[in-house]
Amino acid sequence: MREGPCRAQRRRRGDNADRCVRGMTKAARDGAAGITLVEMLVALALFSLVGLAGFTMLDAVLQVRDRTDGRLERLAAIDRALTVFSRDFAQADPLSVTLSEERLDIEAESGGRGYLLEDNTLVRETSNDGEDSAPLRQILLEGVAGLSFRVLSVDRQWFALWPSEGAAPVAAAVELMLEFEGSESVARLVDLPGIVPQ
Repeated sequence: MREGPCRAQRRRRGDNADRCVRGMTKAARDGAAGITLVEMLVALALFSLVGLAGFTMLDAVLQVRDRTDGRLERLAAIDRALTVFSRDFAQADPLSVTLSEERLDIEAESGGRGYLLEDNTLVRETSNDGEDSAPLRQILLEGVAGLSFRVLSVDRQWFALWPSEGAAPVAAAVELMLEFEGSESVARLVDLPGIVPQ
């Protein structure tokens, strides 16, 4: 077993216990006194920089996540509106399609459906057959800058109004075009049941 510096020193010089403090000589103790204030300040500064860099990166990641979540929610809302539109027209009677400048209406087994733009909102109206009550209104999508419809006749001609003079009385498909701010747009073309364009 190796002797500490104080024991070795006591054996050589006699009993110099006053020079030994807790197992070390004064000279040895002064050399291993610990860290200085400057070293402590440098360590705190480095720790602060690492913490600041971590916080900045976390903040950037959270901002990107929030923007991505907002865009995904918007895309999901658009997809839901287009799905409802597609389902309605997939069940529609091709002879019942009516397209005016402001709205598109159809009749189905479950009642009438109408689509229109009102205060930058795509609205779906539902009425039941034989009921004189006001139609039920459902907000499908908000933030719509523009809405347009076209009807494709069975002889492959597009019409902005339907029924149209000189066209076959049966519609083959309906197109919905939604326009958003920033010149973005989405279109959905739905074939009407049982009709094949010539």
